[in-house]
Amino acid sequence: WGAGGASPLAKLAFTEGFAAESFSFAYSDAALVGVLVSAPSAHISAAVEKVAGVIQASVAKASPEAVARAVAATRLDVAEAQATQLGVISELSKLALGQGPSASLEAVDAVAASLAQTAAKVFSAKPVAASIGLSQTTAYVDTLGF
Repeated sequence: WGAGGASPLAKLAFTEGFAAESFSFAYSDAALVGVLVSAPSAHISAAVEKVAGVIQASVAKASPEAVARAVAATRLDVAEAQATQLGVISELSKLALGQGPSASLEAVDAVAASLAQTAAKVFSAKPVAASIGLSQTTAYVDTLGF
């Protein structure tokens, strides 16, 4: 993701003083991708708008070089997990518990081949927002520029 190893979202949250955590849930034919933003009610609207800006700049309009760096970092993580003793123990534990094997380098390459198309599809879908607490202070989704 860049110098320092932190994602743009993590850097933003750290410098602005709020919490932001991305998540992804994959299903057989669909997926849910999102960001959980936590901030005091007086600052939540600004925090959500800043997170939306980072997503648009860093993810939705990612350069081919940034995508290549992300794929290379993922390949390194997978290779390291397969090569270390801790990775082998973790893999054997997953198999013993019936969770199936972890990602392989071949799987990373297969996903990387369609990454640009998948990202375009994800960011062409209409976004949805949910809030807990004082929802009237949260920015409306249609004002975020997606």
